[in-house]
Amino acid sequence: MPEFVARDRTPRRDPAESSSVLRAFRRQWTRVVFGVLIVVFALAHVAGVVTLSAVEHFDRLTYDMRVRLGAPQSGDPRIAIVDIDEASLARVGRWPWGRNVVADLTDRLFERYGARIVAFDVVFAEPDHSSGLRVLDDLAAGRLREDAGFLQTLETMRGSLDHDAQLARTLARHPVVLGFYVSNDLDAREYGTLPAPTLRAGAFAGRPIDFYVWRGHNGNLAAFQSAALGGGHFNSIPDADGISRRVPMLVEYRGNYYESLSVAVLRHLEGGQGVKPVFRTPEGGTGADNPLIALQVGSHVVPVDERGAALVPFRGGRGTFAYFSAVDLLEDRMQPRSLEGRIVIVGTSAPGLFDLRATPMASVFPGVEIHANLVSGILDRSIKANRGARPFSEKFAIVVSGLLLALTLPFLSPLRSVVLALVVVAGFLVYAQAAWSGFGTYVPVAAPVGLAALLLALNVLHGYFVETRARRRMAQLFGEYVPPALVNQMAEDPEKYTGDAKNEIITCMFGDLRNFTSLAETLDPTALRRLLNEYFTEVSLVIHDHRGTVDKYLGDGVMAFWGAPLPDPDHARNAVRAALAMQDAVRRVEGRLPFQPGSTLAIGIGINTGLASVGDMGSRLRREYTAIGDPINLAARLESLTKYYNVGIVLGARTRELIPELVCRELDRVRVKGKEQAVSIYEPLGFEADIGQTRAEELRIWTQMLRAYRSQDWDQGDLALMNLKRLFGAAELYALYSSRIAYLRQHPPGPDWDGVTMFDRK
Repeated sequence: MPEFVARDRTPRRDPAESSSVLRAFRRQWTRVVFGVLIVVFALAHVAGVVTLSAVEHFDRLTYDMRVRLGAPQSGDPRIAIVDIDEASLARVGRWPWGRNVVADLTDRLFERYGARIVAFDVVFAEPDHSSGLRVLDDLAAGRLREDAGFLQTLETMRGSLDHDAQLARTLARHPVVLGFYVSNDLDAREYGTLPAPTLRAGAFAGRPIDFYVWRGHNGNLAAFQSAALGGGHFNSIPDADGISRRVPMLVEYRGNYYESLSVAVLRHLEGGQGVKPVFRTPEGGTGADNPLIALQVGSHVVPVDERGAALVPFRGGRGTFAYFSAVDLLEDRMQPRSLEGRIVIVGTSAPGLFDLRATPMASVFPGVEIHANLVSGILDRSIKANRGARPFSEKFAIVVSGLLLALTLPFLSPLRSVVLALVVVAGFLVYAQAAWSGFGTYVPVAAPVGLAALLLALNVLHGYFVETRARRRMAQLFGEYVPPALVNQMAEDPEKYTGDAKNEIITCMFGDLRNFTSLAETLDPTALRRLLNEYFTEVSLVIHDHRGTVDKYLGDGVMAFWGAPLPDPDHARNAVRAALAMQDAVRRVEGRLPFQPGSTLAIGIGINTGLASVGDMGSRLRREYTAIGDPINLAARLESLTKYYNVGIVLGARTRELIPELVCRELDRVRVKGKEQAVSIYEPLGFEADIGQTRAEELRIWTQMLRAYRSQDWDQGDLALMNLKRLFGAAELYALYSSRIAYLRQHPPGPDWDGVTMFDRK
C-alpha cells in the first residue's frame, strides 16, 4: 500500500514578489515619510498650533464663493432700509441733520407709514445747537438777563427751539432702538451713554469665553438712550483681508456684555426678553469649559462662534433689500402705510458718511444692509453655525484622507494618483456642501483640499518628463517668438499648438525707427550693431511682457502680433499697452548709447486688428511662425503714416473699438494704397485713468476742429487750430491741418467731398 506524505497546502509568496515590494518601498520611503510629515504639519494647522496664511486665505475665498452662490438674491418684505443717501443730503443738508428733522422722520415712519419698529444705524452723540438756543441762553444769562420780554419770549419758544428735547419726546412715543459703536483705537475714549447691558458682569463666570473686548465707545446722548427702547452696537469684525464676514452678537465692555443692533431689534420685537447663552454640553455632563455655540433671543436661536460672533447670512448684493430715500419720506412722496408692519433700519449709503464695508458680496457694501441681513437671518434661522475653532470633521478628514494618500500615492501611476486624489477631495467637498446646505454649518475646506493637492503634486513629479518633452517641443517651434511663460502654458496642451496655419482674429504691430538711415551714417559699425542689439532687446522684452509674439525683425523694424498662437481676449489692449511702453523703451536705449549732438531716437508704430492667417509657413529650407493677410498689410501702412502725421503710434479703427477705455485722438480718414475702403485712424493718448484735464480739453477742441474740417467750415477749423496752438503749443499735426485748410480754401473740394485723405504710396 503506497505511503502518502502529508504536504503543506498553505500558499507561499514568491520570494521575487516579496523582494520587488520591498524594493518598491525602499525606493519610495522618502516620499512616504515626507508625505506623513506634510499630514502632521496640516494637522498642526487645523489644531491651531501653527497658522498657514495661504490656507486661511483660501478658506476665506471658498467661504465667499459659497455665500455668493447660496444667496437667494431676493430681499425680505419684513425689512426696509431708510437711506440717508446723496439725494437726501442734497435736499435736506449735510449730515448731521437737525434733531427736529430726525424727530419728524421718526414720527412719519410710525404715524404715516406704519413702521413696526425702527433701528438707527447712526449715533446721536453730540447736542444739536443748530436752532441757536444755546446763543439765546447765553444772552439770557448775560446782557439780556434783565429783559423780561426777551426772557418770556425765550421760554415760550424753547419747546420749538430745543431740537434734542423734541427728538427725546419722539423716541419715548415709539418703539425705537438706537445704535452705538465701540472702539479699540489707541486714543479710544468714552462719548455719550450706553444702553443698559444685555448681560451683566459675572454672567459667564467660570466659562473662559474670549469675547471681543473694547476700550472705548461712542454712544448717544443720555436723554435719547433713556427715551429709546434700547440700543445695540453696529460693529463688524473684518478678517485679515479686510472683508467683513461676521458681526459679534455680544461684545464685552468694562466687564459687561452689550448686544448687537440686530439682536436688540429682535429682542424688543418679542417684548424685551433677555438673551440667554447656549453652550455645547456633552452627553452626561455640564463642563465649565464647554464652548459657546448660540444665543437664545426670545424664540430665536442665533448660532455664534466661541467668541460670540455670527456669520452674516447675505441674501444678495448691494441693494437686495428695499431702500427708501429719507427725503422721500420727509416730503411725503411715498404712499401712506407703505411700510406697514415692517422692521425699518435707518442708515446711510452716502460715501461721505463712511458707513461702507467690504463684504463677500461686494467691495463697497452699506453697513446698514449688513444689519438688515442679520435681522432677516435670525428671523429665518438661516445663519450658518460657525464653531470658530476647527471642527472635528476637518481634523478627522486630515488624518484619514492625508494618511491614505501619503501611504498610497507613492505606489500608484500618475493617472491613478490623480483619480484617487480627486475622489478624496470630491468626497470631502460633498460632505462640506451637505453640512452647509443641509445642516447650516460652515466647514472649512482649504486644509484637506490643499493637503490632497500637495501630496498629489509630490507624488506625480516622476510624470513631469512628459511635460518637459512637450515644453521642449514648444520651445523648438515657438521659443523664438513667444514669451517663455506662454510657451510653458502651451506645453500643458501641446496637441492644440501644432503650428498649422489657421484663421484668427489678431492684433498686429509694425514698429520702425525714425530717421535710421541718417542716424546710421553717423555711427561706426560697432556702435550701429550695439544700437540695434539694445533696441531689439528692449522692444522684444516689452512685447513679451505684454503677451505678444515677435514675428520678425525687418532691418531697423519689428513685427509682432497678439492673439496667436495662444488665444488672448485682450489682444488689442495688450498691443496698445506694449506700444506705449515701447516708446519709453526707446528713450531708455537713447539714454544708454552715445549719439552725435542733436541726434534722437524715436519709433513709429502702426497697429491694426482683423482676421489673418497665422501659422508655421515657409519653404523646406526655412520656415517661420508668422501672420499674413489684409489686416497685416494695413498695420504696415499705418506705421508709415506715423511719419506723415508726426505721431508715435497710429491705430486702426477695429483696434480702437476693442478698447473702450482708451482715450484716442482721431487723426484722419484715409485711403491707403491697395485698399478701396477708407478707414479712420487714431492716435492713442492713454487710458482714461491717466488722462488729465488739460489733455481732455485739448482733445475736445481737436474734435471740434475735425468736425469743422470735414463739414468744410474752414473758419471754425482755423479758429480751433489757433486755440490749440495758443493753449497747447504749435504741434506739427496742427500745422499739417492748417496747411490743408489753407489749400482747400483756395481749391474747394466740392459738395461731394468725403474728407478722406488719399495715399498712393506705401
